[in-house]
Amino acid sequence: MSVQKCVQNGVTFLDEKFPGWKKRIDPDILEMEDGWDCILGQLAPTVDPVSDDYDIDNYMDMCSYLGLDERTSQSYGFVIITFCDYTYNDLDIAWKEVLVR
Repeated sequence: MSVQKCVQNGVTFLDEKFPGWKKRIDPDILEMEDGWDCILGQLAPTVDPVSDDYDIDNYMDMCSYLGLDERTSQSYGFVIITFCDYTYNDLDIAWKEVLVR
């Protein structure tokens, strides 16, 4: 699957789960390889925790909160787990293109 297709899958997912999510992302610090500065990492602080004992701070917390496994997360352009034809730099570029539209 191409980087553009994966990111489009992620956009569709985020549009459904977090309407207006683009306004919560700072493209200047976006780094998809970083668990705090990636798309889900930046959204994490804006999500209400499911309980007082559960903080949502980063990419891994968001995946757990949303029930995303590694393969699904990769198909949404959130991470690279298995071999694919693109890099994290390609993900950064593709997501930034989405954010400026």
